[in-house]
Amino acid sequence: MTVNHWEFLESDQRLLPALWDTLPEKVFDIHAHIYRLDCLGEQAELYVKGPAEASVEVWHEHVGRIVGDSRLVGGLLVPPPPSSDAYIEAANRYVISQLAEHPDSKGLVLISPHMQKGLLEEYLANTQIVGFKPFSTFADYSPVWQAPLASYLPEWAWEIADERGYMMLVHLVRDKALNDPENYQEITRMCEKYPRAKLLLDHAARGFHAPNTQEGVKRVAGLENIWFDISCICEPLPMIAILQTFGCKRLVWGSDFPLSQFRGKAVTVGNGFFWLGSSNVDWDSYADMCMPTLIGIESLRAAKDAFEILGLGKGEAESIFYRNAVQLTNPLLLGSDLGE
Repeated sequence: MTVNHWEFLESDQRLLPALWDTLPEKVFDIHAHIYRLDCLGEQAELYVKGPAEASVEVWHEHVGRIVGDSRLVGGLLVPPPPSSDAYIEAANRYVISQLAEHPDSKGLVLISPHMQKGLLEEYLANTQIVGFKPFSTFADYSPVWQAPLASYLPEWAWEIADERGYMMLVHLVRDKALNDPENYQEITRMCEKYPRAKLLLDHAARGFHAPNTQEGVKRVAGLENIWFDISCICEPLPMIAILQTFGCKRLVWGSDFPLSQFRGKAVTVGNGFFWLGSSNVDWDSYADMCMPTLIGIESLRAAKDAFEILGLGKGEAESIFYRNAVQLTNPLLLGSDLGE
């Protein structure tokens, strides 16, 4: 069996009508990567198996198939992590050039602890830029997947975000993600020190191992300027934990395009998590039993399960899939305005 990443198959389409029943009329994607490969340096198969340029139009085409083209009204467009600091400027400028043609969308710029402040000020003069995207790969720390948050999200970024009402989209690392003491203590300290800054933790605070989010949200439950996106989360339990702790106004849907276009699923296993994919699953041996679908569809299925378990309706869905994202990307609205 050929596992076709990036393609949209009849087997995918058959799964969607039941999932679309959950969605509101308008959807805003809070977490989507657009890029040109020559702006990123060396990249893994996630990118090179797709088009050489993933523009706003390419994002809209592919993600629109998952949520319904007419529903997808905008997105927060973010460069993916390039292979080194040397490519940050090129990756940022590509996103900014795309935003100029799409006024309904907003963008984030990549930052690293080493970048020049003058260049950053030039980016921030663009009113469609509403915040920052740090990555642990830019930290002076080894191994990068154990990097403390402060090593790749410097305090000067918090200061600017607090001053301007900006958001910061953060991918936590370390084994326990949000349930790691270094992570939740730093988040608590900085969110309290900079209350006008808006912190968005992607993948339900990297909740691919559901218990990490279930326990971790308890550590940060009192914070008024923290949000969670559910991009690529394929199990309902991390979403349920956030909804029960923070309510529906702190949860936001995102695709994490182009990861949304790969076939597989992330599942909690033992003390960690496992990505089911073509590199580690012999799908041919299961050809008579299942055809893997796109990660973006698996994530929608998990959201539907969470909604049904908690008895959420169209109003909550509108908050999670649209209203929260539009408000979160508006620098004039601060944390205290959005958390009630």
